[in-house]
Amino acid sequence: MSSIFSQLITFIRFFSLEFLTGLAAAIVLGFLSQRIWLIVFVVLLAVFLIYGVFSRKYKILKAGPTGYFYTFDSNKDCKIFIRNGEVADSFSYLGVSGDSIIELFRKWVAHGDLISAYNFLLMNPDSPNLKWQIAFEKGVSLGTDFDSLTVELKNTINREVTAARQRIRSCIELLKTLPPYKSGNLHIKLYDPFIPYWMYIMDKKTIYLGIMENGKRGHDSPVLVIARRQHYASLFDTFKNSWDKLWMDAIEIKE
Repeated sequence: MSSIFSQLITFIRFFSLEFLTGLAAAIVLGFLSQRIWLIVFVVLLAVFLIYGVFSRKYKILKAGPTGYFYTFDSNKDCKIFIRNGEVADSFSYLGVSGDSIIELFRKWVAHGDLISAYNFLLMNPDSPNLKWQIAFEKGVSLGTDFDSLTVELKNTINREVTAARQRIRSCIELLKTLPPYKSGNLHIKLYDPFIPYWMYIMDKKTIYLGIMENGKRGHDSPVLVIARRQHYASLFDTFKNSWDKLWMDAIEIKE
């Protein structure tokens, strides 16, 4: 009898130990399971948020410039013109007088048409805004009363306006002598407004945008390289649309 009772006590102890051990294990596993799901949820949420943030930042980066130069020297022009490094179909130019590129451009096209279209937008030498274009290069801020400038600075600006007019007219006459103009593939137009930047547009895919700093000439200022994006608008579209509007409103040079 005592043996049976002893066995019963042993069974109860064993069952209690197994039950408590199993219960403790279940509690621990349940807790860990909840923690695992919590960790998984937190990780997935973090990935989603990080993807959203970086995806947007990536698109912003893609929509912006693809290159930057502190200045734009003749070596960059040589790559575009002489070596035909970047232009395969069309070239468009926006600038005050074209004097910084005209010789390189002349060498590039001296032997005939290399591409299908050349477009030059030069400033109208008779535009009243030419004075402000030159004044800006001399460090005069926009909106400044011209009469408030010193006599010496006004005389300097007026002399350089006269020189700029001559450079523009000389550039036009030189462009008219080139093979692309004679074949009808080179078009020249004159614009009137003050424009604080210059542009090269290659193949309607890439823009070199010269940001004219106050007090500096165009090629001494920084340059952004902006590429067209296929699936969404970018800075390229902004400046290409500006170019198109200027071209639409400009006066075409004809024989």
